[in-house]
Amino acid sequence: MRISRTARVLGLGAVAGLLVAGTVTTAAQGAPVVTVDNVTFAKPALTVSAVATVTQAVLAHIVDPTASPGPAPVTPGVFQDVWLFDLTATGGSGTVRAISVLPVLVSGTRADGVWKAVVNVPSTADGTWSLTGVVRCSQECSPGGSPEYTPTGTSTFTVTGHHQPRFSVGATPSPVPYPSLKGYVKGRVIDADTKKGMPGVTVGWGSDTNCVQFPPDGPIGFRVEKKTDANGYYSFGPVDFRGLQCAGIWGSVRHNSDGYSIFPAFRTWSVRVIPVITAKPSATSRPVGQFVAVNGTVRATVPGGIKVRVEQLSGRSVWRIVAVTTVRASGRWTSVAKPTVKGRNVFRAVTVSNPGFAPATSPSFVVTGT
Repeated sequence: MRISRTARVLGLGAVAGLLVAGTVTTAAQGAPVVTVDNVTFAKPALTVSAVATVTQAVLAHIVDPTASPGPAPVTPGVFQDVWLFDLTATGGSGTVRAISVLPVLVSGTRADGVWKAVVNVPSTADGTWSLTGVVRCSQECSPGGSPEYTPTGTSTFTVTGHHQPRFSVGATPSPVPYPSLKGYVKGRVIDADTKKGMPGVTVGWGSDTNCVQFPPDGPIGFRVEKKTDANGYYSFGPVDFRGLQCAGIWGSVRHNSDGYSIFPAFRTWSVRVIPVITAKPSATSRPVGQFVAVNGTVRATVPGGIKVRVEQLSGRSVWRIVAVTTVRASGRWTSVAKPTVKGRNVFRAVTVSNPGFAPATSPSFVVTGT
């Protein structure tokens, strides 16, 4: 990933409501001290409705004795001692709680100058906002990996959001069976004030890493966009559920001044997969108490590492665990079964549930105890 795109991913995550973590850096004794003060907002209060956005400008005076003194302005996305502004919200009913944006140098020098960022604020930012951190981006902006400085002062602005969109999304089926990995993405956009569906809202769907990464010079990688119907419902499909999925609402303004998209709502998720599992004993009869090898396969997106249990039927409906093994990268696994009584002994294999996969059960097999 190129450095300039690292910051874009960070900005997107913040706009989506993911707080950008950072460490407040204090200067060692005798070391130059970076200060951030005189934080001002162009408008003390904003009123935003539905999926519209309203611009807000934030300015901050930054003194950085370690920076080069040159007066040349900085282009966002080009890392030459640039900064990232972290704005966070308190109170209100908004679902967007954090926004990060790259400012530009508008007066002075990098060592002592005023930096300005313009943010497109959605209705879902309802609350009281302040500039809580300024992150240095000399090479990259990474959560927790770049120095962050806390501004002095308590300048704030308020956002009143009317008719905020509330966005739901789900996958059908979920979990999805392998190998089809096909299904539908469905959801609804409702008005938080009226609780009714919002018609005509643009919703996008995408998959894989393009969900959360920008192409070099374009918008977020949504593959398909649709409008909600008269009752606020939308549907995409059939789509491929392989990998990361994402869906979101576009605002009326698609990009902030620095190139970040702004979302009143955005979701990412992964659909769990139901593997296909087989099991076959190496012999169909064995003296009671002696083991028989069992071989099988698991077909899934990445089968290696999945746990498999061999179970024996006890009574009419209780399955007892006999052995546990791990699927190899090839998708094959090997384990054992042991007849415990003379005559018919029924076994099966089951994949163990984990975050990426749902449980799957093989056809049962019989080992006759002799």
